[in-house]
Amino acid sequence: MLWVVSAGRFGGRHIGGCDTEESSEMTGKTLVAMHGTRWLINGRATCPGSPAEGLLPNVRMVNSVFEDLGPAAVNLPAGFDPRKNTQAFVAVIPHYVASGVRAFTLSLQGGVPGYEGAINSAFGPDGSLLDGYMARVLTAIEACDAAGAVVILSCFYQRQHEALTGKASLLAAVGNTAAWVRDHGLTNVMLEISNEFAHGGYRRWADGDWLMSAKGQVELIESVRQTAPNLLVSTSGMGDGRVDATIARACDFLLIHLNNTALTDYADRITQAKIWGKPVVCNEDDKLGPAGAAAARACVACGASWGFMHSRKNQNVPFTFDGPSDDPDVYAELARLTRPGENLDHDQAAPDLGALRQIVITYPTDGARLQRGQRVIVEVGVTAQPRQVELLANNIPVARAAGQARRLAWEPTLEGIFDLTCRATWPDGATSLSRPVDVVVGG
Repeated sequence: MLWVVSAGRFGGRHIGGCDTEESSEMTGKTLVAMHGTRWLINGRATCPGSPAEGLLPNVRMVNSVFEDLGPAAVNLPAGFDPRKNTQAFVAVIPHYVASGVRAFTLSLQGGVPGYEGAINSAFGPDGSLLDGYMARVLTAIEACDAAGAVVILSCFYQRQHEALTGKASLLAAVGNTAAWVRDHGLTNVMLEISNEFAHGGYRRWADGDWLMSAKGQVELIESVRQTAPNLLVSTSGMGDGRVDATIARACDFLLIHLNNTALTDYADRITQAKIWGKPVVCNEDDKLGPAGAAAARACVACGASWGFMHSRKNQNVPFTFDGPSDDPDVYAELARLTRPGENLDHDQAAPDLGALRQIVITYPTDGARLQRGQRVIVEVGVTAQPRQVELLANNIPVARAAGQARRLAWEPTLEGIFDLTCRATWPDGATSLSRPVDVVVGG
């Protein structure tokens, strides 16, 4: 008999044999479980016989249940209907799953939709759950369940600072979410407390310093366990792929983000995370095309699950869900990595990164708080040798260095929110732009 820890019929941590009577009475079709550092679905290792066996390839679809109840909703397409948006995602879930996806991250507060100021939250000010929002969430979860897919259900997103009123409502919110999962018998669901819990955006929340602390996250995790003792729970770190030791000890599995991690650093980050002896799941990496495919290979080669985020297609308005055609390179690679009989040889696991011409800001990370007039050293990672690297703040060049430089100095003179990007110019004159990193400059 195989002994597992799983999200059980009553939403709690069920420890027992996969062939027990309780397992056969699950209301859902898909039961997620852990066996050591491996993931199981319905008692079997995921992706059997493939390079990704025991892993959980996943995609971030946090705005598939989106709504905006504030004035910024004028940025939405005319006639936007939250229910139709959810239905559009639900219709293509089987196509994503057929390409190797085994889990989706959904969110009760979404993600940035391509504009600022959205009021998008499943929580009332006291932490209660809003019926209309949760109806869409349930529709998406049940569709994932029917397709054999797992859901990582995220509770808090840093930009929704007006949704809740402080510590008591935050504790109530996660407790009510855990009870909702338990009472609906959702056996394919795991919880993520916060998206990037240390993000500086949480400082705008009531009791935000507590929320973005490791101590606060542990209290919230324990609150979930009091309500649903067997519900698998974690919280995610920043885009540098690093894991806080206090968080690692408290979580059932480790959630890392790799947006701000150079491909050359994946092995180091994942190796450091694996010392905790728990499954390592990246559930946010926004590298696209060949770079995204290389990121998936690198994670699988290191024994970690990889999670794809396609901001432009799936997270920014108008929210399109086109299945594998969202990014043919990425989904072709996910299909290969999850195909029985495929091999992940050395050449495939370590492709020619130089040919990718990728540049990424590795420091600071999203949400960093900086001081006006204070010199900041921005660190970058590249996969090839550029001729020149420029730093841009809100698309305005603020620093420049020769290609061998990996550190650029910036001294902000104005307060406000800045998107930092780096532009690499390669020897043949071609250029590449990094993903933006949003920082806040104060006085």
